[in-house]
Amino acid sequence: MLRIGKMTDYAFVVLQKLCDTPMECASATSVAERTGLPEPTASKVLKMLAKAGLVESIRGAGGGYKPSKSSCRLSVLEVIEAIEGRVFFVDCVDDAHECTVGASCMLQGRWDPINQAIRETLAAWTIEDLAKNQTQFFKQAIGG
Repeated sequence: MLRIGKMTDYAFVVLQKLCDTPMECASATSVAERTGLPEPTASKVLKMLAKAGLVESIRGAGGGYKPSKSSCRLSVLEVIEAIEGRVFFVDCVDDAHECTVGASCMLQGRWDPINQAIRETLAAWTIEDLAKNQTQFFKQAIGG
């Protein structure tokens, strides 16, 4: 089963809330209240997003977190890879993978087009798209 982790799911929730008011700084407590996440979880997600450069961390009075300039237009792929690392369907499409089967593998290179299609689909969707009416976006995506 293909599945993103909980922290990545939470990252999308947090980014969406921050993108609702992109010019405002929000504390971890405020983000937790607005998203329904426990404060320690919201804080951890915000730190991960800040480390990846997807949100800005502003210190001092009135500080907090706000989306980086392009965060609200980030692709789903960019967010997933910021939290979980490179997206690949099977290990053998990762350049760093050392295959134990090697040259005798009948599927060597066969997963590449599927992996590419998954990456392209994730890259085509943005955080803004996720917030839109899903039926409307789906119709636009398929040209209907």
